[in-house]
Order: sequence, then C-alpha cells, then structure tokens
Amino acid sequence: MTKWICEDKVYAEGDQVWVDEIATSSTKYNAMAELELGIGTSNGVHTFKVHVIESGKSGLVWCGLTTQQCFGSGWKLKGLMYGGNTSDGGGLLRSSFGPSLEQGDVFDVLCVIENRTMSVYFKVNGDGLGKAFEIDLNNASQSSFHPALSFSSGPARVSLTMDGDADIDSYIRKPISIRSSIAGEWAVEGGAIVKNGHSLPNVVLVVDTSTWSVSARVANSMTVKISETAPHRSLGGPMTTMMMPPEYLQELETSVSQMLSSIEDLVLLTDSNRLQIKHHGDQELTFKSYTELFEPAKNDEIRWLLNVQ
Repeated sequence: MTKWICEDKVYAEGDQVWVDEIATSSTKYNAMAELELGIGTSNGVHTFKVHVIESGKSGLVWCGLTTQQCFGSGWKLKGLMYGGNTSDGGGLLRSSFGPSLEQGDVFDVLCVIENRTMSVYFKVNGDGLGKAFEIDLNNASQSSFHPALSFSSGPARVSLTMDGDADIDSYIRKPISIRSSIAGEWAVEGGAIVKNGHSLPNVVLVVDTSTWSVSARVANSMTVKISETAPHRSLGGPMTTMMMPPEYLQELETSVSQMLSSIEDLVLLTDSNRLQIKHHGDQELTFKSYTELFEPAKNDEIRWLLNVQ
C-alpha cells in the first residue's frame, strides 16, 4: 500500500488522493507518495501511472517527482513537475510541452537511472512526449525522488500506481506531422546563444489566421497585424506590453520588434515543414514547428537541484 504525505485538506487512502476544497489563486494542494527506496538511489527503471478521476474546478492537475526535503504545502513544493508545461515547482521550464491533465486522462512516468544520470520521460493517454528532464545526480544537491501530485483546485481526485509502462519507445515524441498552413506556433532556437552569461530564450511566433496577426514574446508580448492575402505583409508596427526588459534581452527584443514591423511575407516550406519569414527587404528567417525544439531540462535550469558549496 502506498504511503502518502499530504498537506492539510488533501486526503489519501490506498492508491487514491483527493482534495475537496476549492482553491484560491494564491494556493494549491500537494501530496507525495513516499517510497521505501527513493528513485535515483541506484541504477534501474522506475515507472508510475496516474489516472485523473476528477480534475477540479480549474481542470488542472500536476504530476511529477519531488524529494522529501523539497515537498511542501502550496507554492513551497519544488520538483520535476508536469501539467501541460514542465516546471521546477515554482518556475516555468518548457511551455506547451504537452496537453494539460484533465478528467479521464492517464499519465505515465518513466525514470531511467544509468551511471548516475536520471532521465525522466512522460506520456499522456498513450502519446509519448519524450524526455522532459535529464538530471546529473553527481551534481545534484538531492538524489532521492518520490512521486508528487499537485492540485490547482478541488474537488479533484487521482489514483497513482507504481505499474506504469516501462517500454521506453512508447515515450518517444512522434514526428511532427506535415503542416498545411502558416497558422500555429513556430520558433527559432535561441537557447544556445549566450549573452553576458545568460542563455537567450527561444523566440516563439504565433501566427493566427483567424485574426491575421503574428505574435512573439521576449520580455514583452508583441503583436502585429498582417495582410490576409499573400504576400502577408505587416500592417504597421507591433502593439506591445510596456515592461522594461533586462539588459541582456534588450538587443533580442529590439530585433524581434523590428522583424515584426517589417514582415514582407510568410511562406510555408512544405518540403521541410518550416515557416520562412521575409523581412527588411532581402532578409529571411526560418522557423521550426515549436514542439521540435523541446530539449530536456537539466540541472542548471533547476535552481533547487544545484549543489551549494
């Protein structure tokens, strides 16, 4: 029988965990399945499966891994979490990594530990999402993990069993289907670019053909209207939020704003499943489908995992 550690207002019996309370925006409700031997303490394969029986008023359930030291109530929980996005418990790691977890969904977790590296894979309703986390346990402040649940609100109920699918091939993300439209999320990978010690974020474009607009976000969100018929040109400058970006993002944000204001056409490259943006006369940028860019989050992105010397 699973041994549960639950914060107040969270209840557990056998494999089921539930919360009846409707949460406010300032809280959430957490539980941890305490294993006799934590995941990560030795080489091997570990799996667990979560059935979302009821998903609460907000319709949001988060699942993943935490440690005994990092388990806490509300927003104090730190972990390797999934709820559509991936998170370290307090900060976003990968946006739109997969679908959110709602009533009726089945969520599988596969942890593979080899040579002190823990790879964590997810899948939802049988659809593989790929490797979400890759943790170097030699350089982690904590290395004994336990399944964790977090409810955005009640009433919500899930069951958790330690019999998830161990077939690693079933967790691999399927290839991106051929796009038939310029609409959707597209991205240029910027994470490999380092400026003043900071990794620049991926620049994600959202092309909306219902409003004929192109949006992007760096520090600020920027949106520009485009013409409905080809060539799809910018119709003026972008509307933007007005936050002051950190210094290391200012150059990137200026470049993205200038690109949005000078779009001369958006072209779908069907042979390579890419979106080409022509701007500033003779300049071109090629964007991948956003989900192609997902790489597993590693130690340096998860602050609570870093060793404190």
